Amino acid sequence: MKKNKENNPKLLISFRNMEEISDQNFKYFDICDLKDPEKGSIGAWAKKNILEAVNRCKKKIKVSATIGDIFTAEGILNKLQEFDNF
Repeated sequence: MKKNKENNPKLLISFRNMEEISDQNFKYFDICDLKDPEKGSIGAWAKKNILEAVNRCKKKIKVSATIGDIFTAEGILNKLQEFDNF
């Protein structure tokens, strides 16, 4: 178990859905990664579910989310702009 998060390596745990994220386990990892492999190699969660996870994890741990299997610069920019406004 972690005693002092500041002096420990950062641990990222990937989750496929909200049901996998448990508030009681926040002390065991530092970054909550939102990724759905059923939607591709770096499958993205739906925007509403990302927002729900961010609100649930807020101020407890960092949240990382994939943008999905997008293979063009234009597609990546469009997806990033979609999230810039929230």
